[in-house]
Amino acid sequence: MKKRKVSCFLAAILFSTITFACPFHMSMEYDDNRPVLPGTMQLTLAGMYAEQTGIIKPVTQLEGLPAFQRASWWLTLFSRKLEFHGVEGVHILLADVPIWSSYGISNEGRLEVDITPPEDLANTIMLTHVSLQAIINGSLSMQEAFSNNIILIHKDNIKIKEKLMRS
Repeated sequence: MKKRKVSCFLAAILFSTITFACPFHMSMEYDDNRPVLPGTMQLTLAGMYAEQTGIIKPVTQLEGLPAFQRASWWLTLFSRKLEFHGVEGVHILLADVPIWSSYGISNEGRLEVDITPPEDLANTIMLTHVSLQAIINGSLSMQEAFSNNIILIHKDNIKIKEKLMRS
């Protein structure tokens, strides 16, 4: 398993230079010199590797408001998936952007997009916008997303992964 992670890391670095000027400036694990969430760099690199190897298809790059609106729509659709699986009271981090959202935390059954990062990082679903799109359009199952490490759960105190893995 460790050998696979190293291979994924090296492939992501190699292939990312085709797409991005510097993969290490994307989704760094700090914000104003303080940690944001462990695992965001691993997640971003795994997403880049999955994209480069064809596990997930790339998305059209958008900038500014159109990119935010698309991400918000995908998060809305993802929150419906969360509701279907009985998952509530979670934060969602699009690690490559980064956009923080919450589902069912301050308003039961409601999605809040582009919120301030929470104090308590437990029960945070981390994914990239590309993996979110693949999950939403059905080209990637939750099981495939977890097995390829392109969705991670930070401090899963409420069994989020277990609920999402149910068919």
